[in-house]
Amino acid sequence: MKNINAEKWLIIAHCFNMDGRAASQTITDKIPFLMKKGIEPVVISAPTGTKDKNFIHSQIISPAPSGLIFEMRKILEKHFQKGILLQFLKALVSIFLFPFLIFEKIFINLDSHWSWFITASIRGVFIIKKHRPKLIYSSAGPSSSHLTGLILNKLFKLPWIAEIHDPLISESKIVKKRYQRYIFHRWLEKIILKNACAIIYFTIKACENAKKRIGNPNNVHLLRPGANPPETSSISYHKREKIHFGHFGSLSSDRNLYNFMEALSYVFKKEPYLKNKVVLDIYGTKLDPVSRKAVRKFSLDDVVCEHGRLEFDFLTGKSGRQQVFEKMYITDVLVLIHGRSNISYEYIPSKFYEYQLTTRPIIGLTSQNSELASILNSFGYTVVHPADKKKIETILKGLISEWENDQLPEYNQVSFFSVENTVDKIMELSELNNSNQIHTQLRETQIIKKIPGTIPIPHKKIEVDCCVIHVKKGYEDRADSIVKQFSRIDLPFEWILDHDKDEITPQLLKKYKYSGNLKKEEISCSLKHICAWERIARGNSNGAFVFEDDVFIDKNKFNAVTQEAIAEFYEKWQGYGYISLGCGCALYVPWTKKRKNTKLYLAEQVRAADSYWINRETARMKIQWIRENGFSLPADHLINKIAFELEIPILWLDPAIVAQGSHTGLFASSIQDLKRGKFTDQIGWKMKIIRRKYLYPLVGIDLRKNDQVY
Repeated sequence: MKNINAEKWLIIAHCFNMDGRAASQTITDKIPFLMKKGIEPVVISAPTGTKDKNFIHSQIISPAPSGLIFEMRKILEKHFQKGILLQFLKALVSIFLFPFLIFEKIFINLDSHWSWFITASIRGVFIIKKHRPKLIYSSAGPSSSHLTGLILNKLFKLPWIAEIHDPLISESKIVKKRYQRYIFHRWLEKIILKNACAIIYFTIKACENAKKRIGNPNNVHLLRPGANPPETSSISYHKREKIHFGHFGSLSSDRNLYNFMEALSYVFKKEPYLKNKVVLDIYGTKLDPVSRKAVRKFSLDDVVCEHGRLEFDFLTGKSGRQQVFEKMYITDVLVLIHGRSNISYEYIPSKFYEYQLTTRPIIGLTSQNSELASILNSFGYTVVHPADKKKIETILKGLISEWENDQLPEYNQVSFFSVENTVDKIMELSELNNSNQIHTQLRETQIIKKIPGTIPIPHKKIEVDCCVIHVKKGYEDRADSIVKQFSRIDLPFEWILDHDKDEITPQLLKKYKYSGNLKKEEISCSLKHICAWERIARGNSNGAFVFEDDVFIDKNKFNAVTQEAIAEFYEKWQGYGYISLGCGCALYVPWTKKRKNTKLYLAEQVRAADSYWINRETARMKIQWIRENGFSLPADHLINKIAFELEIPILWLDPAIVAQGSHTGLFASSIQDLKRGKFTDQIGWKMKIIRRKYLYPLVGIDLRKNDQVY
């Protein structure tokens, strides 16, 4: 039954429900656990996997020839068994698209999936408008998935989590030779880390290198993906006539079995009879050229058995992954190889997480200094450097001897890296695992808290208070915008959530001596500002910022300009005062009145109440005035009245560093019943700015004075 209260997440993954593909399994394993957490997935993927009928799943094809060839071949593999017909159809597709592929590669030399972002982004626009997901989650694999996430994040301002399976770039000379691909991925990585709310890597080294390249962002996290075993038909290990060493997964020139096979040949040279008792099974791939050379050189044709990829079995109905797990369970010793390239130290083979779900011993060929070695050692598995052939020989002899004597160890343990634990941590990162978490969590003085099992970049604290006026329910787009902006300017803040319009009672109005004719929304807004003043007045800081939740902050200028302005305030306006930070109502200091080395200009009225700074003494004066006089005005008019009666200086900051989203149409007004956001409205707002900022000063109109007609 569909959960009508479920939160929808838009999941973007080029590889999804692809049998035996690590990039697919990483995300598809999470889906059942996400759904248990109340998340309703809405998936966009390529058509290469099986379409899921348990939720909304759009399969989108790539528009470029390279992507079409890959995807069409996979589609054919889904519908036809291995044989001459399948090979013929795949060749036909390749031949037909080959001329177009050559033309593409002349101009664009990226991976075959690059163009998928075009069609996926278009589809994503319609999906978001129809289904209104609360979060975008890109998981890849192919970089086009993350590029799609970026585009949709920019268009709809939705929070975005990017799960990067393998590092996008490497600084090695080999990779740099593919210059176009290197430049594209370097740009993409930088913009992902700049825009995503959280970026997930699978290794410590990948996190560290990304931080070095980008400059220590505070949104990078380490999560282990884990693995979720498919259903298997009560397969259990039993000793066979020969000991079977099994390697599952890909092989390549820098990730090969040459040294392993050479060490095996040493064993056979000393104990020839063992050659008839040992089998080396290769699953999931063909032998790479280096390993094949070793087979010939050391005469291991009768020892090495290539099984290739295990695809869906039409006779038994078992998926390739089910068959692979069954083979793992009955293998005597599992072999895990780490590559030798620089980028190898930034990933852990996904097969490790599957190996660990069996009870079989693992021999890991990797450097003792690698992260993989550290994990293997912690669980008691065997680790040996891939170049140490003598030690590999000794280990192989020992394992064969244990097998002969029925003493091979079994690892009866539950995997520490479970998918369920990973999903729990993702839910914490998303801040969506309950409806109030975003408000509760962001009451803390740090924007991103430390989550168990993740490695966040250290958060630099700024010793200044800040309040953001918001509501307990609704306007989630504003909350998301605030979180994202304030994390970028490194400004801790506290939500002001008290006094929502449905909480206004006669007792509350009596407490604050309200006597007016305002709408409930206006009363609520004024009370929230008063609440902010109360917190500042009883706080320990000398002053604090107050923002409404529809602000847009100039992140490039904010910290520097506000520090200069506050320093100027204490130098020239000692005692008390109000600094208006934004350009609300399109109010600007006349350019004809500006002075060198001056940030603050005396005014007779505030520029809306969307953004300001006040010191503690000013807050105390305001609260005392409210206690004596009560209130009857909207927030901005109330601030003007109090400032006039108590002679509190109102100071306009120039340059203005905050804009109000409900004026521009980016957010709907929470108080006024205005319909903004159309193209004509945006043009009208721009014209208003030009008129007030540039033209009025030419005829002597100074909007700082409250007697000006404008």
